[in-house]
Amino acid sequence: MPDPAAELRTLVAEFYEVWFRFHPAAALALGEPVSGTLLPPLDDDERGALASWLETLILALDELDLGALDPVCSQDVALLAGAVWIEHRELIDLDWRRRDPLGCLPLEGLHALILQPGRDLRPRLAGLLAAIPDHLRDAQALLSERAPGLARPLVQAAVREADCGRRYLDALARGSWLRQHCHGLPEIQSLIDAAGAALADSRELLRTEIAPRARGPVACGRCHLAERLSA
Repeated sequence: MPDPAAELRTLVAEFYEVWFRFHPAAALALGEPVSGTLLPPLDDDERGALASWLETLILALDELDLGALDPVCSQDVALLAGAVWIEHRELIDLDWRRRDPLGCLPLEGLHALILQPGRDLRPRLAGLLAAIPDHLRDAQALLSERAPGLARPLVQAAVREADCGRRYLDALARGSWLRQHCHGLPEIQSLIDAAGAALADSRELLRTEIAPRARGPVACGRCHLAERLSA
């Protein structure tokens, strides 16, 4: 007879193996294997794949025999189900790309990588830096299209964050940390320059073109806040 607790452990392990592909910065912070470039997914296909994976977990959790689980496992199921339901709801109905320009910036993954360097740091850092200009161009197109629905204070926060990111990259290129942890320094410095220029371009677009058109609400709304608190 299947052991419900073992089924839950297997289900969680299988789920997070895929989930971390869509949350690479979280994976890196937790010491999990990371693939890709540590950038937040902007593509509709990637977001659709994540939504399908969340739906798969919701259905699988519903099929568990909760009565056969001990109280701790039952609580784990409830917490996981609530978190997954909220993420799916926000993914489908409250697209963060329409609300959070800060989320489009590449800095979370960059900071996570710098704070937890490993033996494979150089290729991962080079891959992340090389992907930033295209990522920011895609983000600029999305944000320009959605500008009227964005909240101006969040756009202004993204302007400041982009500027801080550019200055952070400048300091990284000139500091001793890079020389200590990365060989092939000229190539890395060239990638840093390109990424910094892309952040500067994004800052100007946010400041001059998007912020003046931003008219959306700052918060997620009373109903969704209540859902988050009760999940």
